[in-house]
Amino acid sequence: MPQQPPSAAPSRLLLPFACARPRRTVVLCFLAAFAITLVLAGRQYYQLQQHELEVREHNLQLQALAIETLIFSGKSQLQFLRHLAERVLIEGHSQPSMRQNDAIAAAMRNSQQPLWGLPVPKSDAPVRALGDALVASIPGLSREPQQLVEDLHLSRAMSQVLPAQFQGETNLSRILFLTTSGIVIAYPAVRDAQLEPILRKLASSPLMQLNRANIEDLDIVFFPLPGSNLGSMPHLLLSTPVYLNAVMRGAVIYDVPQTKLQNYLYQTTESDELHTLIDEDGSLVASSDQSFKPFQGNWLNTLPTARKRLSVPMLFQRDHGTLNLEQGYLQFRELQGIDLILTNYISASDLRAAVNAQIDFLFLGVWALLGLLMFLTLYIVDRLFKGQLRLNRQLREMGWLGRRPHPTG
Repeated sequence: MPQQPPSAAPSRLLLPFACARPRRTVVLCFLAAFAITLVLAGRQYYQLQQHELEVREHNLQLQALAIETLIFSGKSQLQFLRHLAERVLIEGHSQPSMRQNDAIAAAMRNSQQPLWGLPVPKSDAPVRALGDALVASIPGLSREPQQLVEDLHLSRAMSQVLPAQFQGETNLSRILFLTTSGIVIAYPAVRDAQLEPILRKLASSPLMQLNRANIEDLDIVFFPLPGSNLGSMPHLLLSTPVYLNAVMRGAVIYDVPQTKLQNYLYQTTESDELHTLIDEDGSLVASSDQSFKPFQGNWLNTLPTARKRLSVPMLFQRDHGTLNLEQGYLQFRELQGIDLILTNYISASDLRAAVNAQIDFLFLGVWALLGLLMFLTLYIVDRLFKGQLRLNRQLREMGWLGRRPHPTG
């Protein structure tokens, strides 16, 4: 007797079961097919979700690159002004005859007054200064006669340069040059009442603690509080210190309106996302809201609790990435060399809605077709099974009649 293949035995067991319970067999087969398509649909959903997160992270990177380009363009101009100011300082320090003139001498005689200035042409930026007593009251500022003469000599040059530089920059609201001896040159000009607060801001800023030997630290960003010194709206200040013989003598500052960044983020961010720009302390600098809503403290604390504690140093250490929060996702990217981080928060429900809009309707069609086929198959099986039962009953009746005894005459 020939040996049957291994698959013959299971099939001989399954076929009788399938024939004895056709409805159950049909339902199980269709459930298996439905389960397979369900697994495939789940896999597609996961892939679409990951793709959606990657697309949004890529858009965040493009935003970061655009902001970096804007700020680095300003930094290159700041470096030019810094080198110019340091060269003028060196010339005035090494050649005393260059800084001796009647205008500087007259200004020096007025230095005891609360506010005084150096006469300049109307086309130049005004040169204004605090009196000796006010300068002495601001920690970090100092004034000596020779230093003041050198700074006034430099101020004449910067007064001519700043207006020309401002005309070539479309993203600025003001350029300032501040000295540690209490002189302020601003174009467009600032009010006299703003001079002391601006110089106090300079004296307390990180600029005063920088080391001239570390050239990479000469371009930094700091932010005054909203409504202080420069108006009612927050300002983004790009600044670089000016040195003479490793001693800080002043700073060149670019005043970039915060609304520039605010409008850019608002116009380039999807409606279901929230993009924010925060500094190394977590303070909010700009957001994708239509209007800026200042927030005191670490902005990360406003997000739903993360699986592990969120911190600004952790984001700076990781540079970029995506974090899975309890109720959404936080994507982040550090702006290189600026000590700012651009973030994107999207809630889990908004992400699901975006993914659901991309679900392939093929799966819905397959599930609807499977249901229709199961219904038709069960209907046909029922008809065949009932027909078989009717035929069997008829055959039994015919056999019973054939076995009945014939009547005798």
